[in-house]
Amino acid sequence: MISSNRYRAFFVITTLLIFSIEDSMLASEIDKAWYDKTEINGDFRLRYEGIYKKPGQDTDRERFRLRLGMKSRVNESINFIMRLESGAQDPVSSNQTIGDNFSGKDFGIGRSYIDWKINNNANIFAGKMKLPWIRPGGSSLLWDGDLNPEGIVMFISNERLFMNTGVTVIERSSDNSTSLFSFQGGGNFTLDN
Repeated sequence: MISSNRYRAFFVITTLLIFSIEDSMLASEIDKAWYDKTEINGDFRLRYEGIYKKPGQDTDRERFRLRLGMKSRVNESINFIMRLESGAQDPVSSNQTIGDNFSGKDFGIGRSYIDWKINNNANIFAGKMKLPWIRPGGSSLLWDGDLNPEGIVMFISNERLFMNTGVTVIERSSDNSTSLFSFQGGGNFTLDN
């Protein structure tokens, strides 16, 4: 029962946010062609990886990664971001190992989300997004930098404080669904000697 109510609340909030966009927000972008408001990006990486731990058990392999993305401005405050990438079946790596009898490689949606800048202090990501949580020092101790969670997250910040909160869906099934409700906050301050 709680799970069902949780998803209903998520749906209602998301729907209200989408339909709260005023027509005047959209009017300034209508005259431009989609390709004038879209940036295309991508990268390709080819690497050799050797793992030498114990004699006789050494491993080496060649790997590649391909990512193709776009960012399209819907209006002055909303962007649509999408990225296709190799290795779409692995949630924390888009690398593919070369070999496997010339078989095809996974290629799919790595990211597909809306970035809505509500004002200078708040914005929302909704969809399959880039990692929304702060990683202290860029460390992968808590979250891998390649993780692209799915859900909705709101960010609020000013010069000294920040907060983000949201819900991400980890697994959905008819028997049992798993979601992560997150809250993260922090601040910038100096310590006097």
